[in-house]
Formats: sequence, structure tokens, C-alpha cells
Amino acid sequence: MTLTNANIFSSENFADLSKKHIDEVLSLLLNSQTTFSIIVKTAGVNMTPEIIGVINKDYSHMRFDIVGYSFETAISIQNKFIFRAGFGNNNNMKESEVSINLLDIYQIFIGKNPMLINFSEYIPEEPKIINNQDNKIDRAKLFKSKNKELFSEKDK
Repeated sequence: MTLTNANIFSSENFADLSKKHIDEVLSLLLNSQTTFSIIVKTAGVNMTPEIIGVINKDYSHMRFDIVGYSFETAISIQNKFIFRAGFGNNNNMKESEVSINLLDIYQIFIGKNPMLINFSEYIPEEPKIINNQDNKIDRAKLFKSKNKELFSEKDK
């Protein structure tokens, strides 16, 4: 398959390279004890337990400063960046585990200096359910969708 300028950023291959690079940069920062900030896609932030008011869906991006306790608990594992953080003020502090898919990290900063910018626009296709009653996936269609270059138009 030949990639053009129009679709390189949305290709699965580029997404895989981006994910690997983000993981390597996070590992470098964590291993070298260098605190940093990240800008992430708001929709990609998961909190356990969820703390009402922290994630504002009116904004497409949000920033986290990975310092102190958040830095000490941070780990990059299984294509996710996970850390614990406290939210609120001294009188009403609540703790939560924050989990972010690596491709939902748009930028990594050290101080005011950008270290990484993620240009990947890849969105994985969801497998289609053919029978909602017993949740079976049409495996032939899923295989064909993942391997489009192997099939001619008449096979689809």
C-alpha cells in the first residue's frame, strides 16, 4: 500500500511508530527523574474513581503537570500512561488514578519547551457486531477490513 501526504498521519503504521516514540520519551523522562507536562485529548482521559468537575468536556484538550506524587506514581504500560493525582484544594482533596491512551497524548513539555508533538490521527476501526443477541463478530469482514490491500474490490 502506498501512502500519500493526505493519509500518512491517519495510517496504522504511523500510529504504531508514534505510540512507540511516545512510550520511549515517557520512559526516558521517568527513568531520568525529569518532571514534565502533557497535553492530552480530553475525551481520552479516564479517572478511577471519577471526580466530578475535573474533566471538562467543553474543551478538547487538557494539561497535566507530572510532578511530585503524580510523577512518583507514573508508569507507561500496555499503551497507556497511568498516574495518581490529587484534585481539589487542601480542605477538599480527592485522589484518583488517571489513565490515558498513548495516542491521546498530543504534546510533552519540559518547562515551556516542547519535547514531543504527536501528529497521529489514526482512529482504529471498531469490529462490527452482526448479531446483538449473542455478540458475535463477523470475523471475515473484520479480517478483510484489516487487510484491505490483499483483496480486490470484487472480493469486498
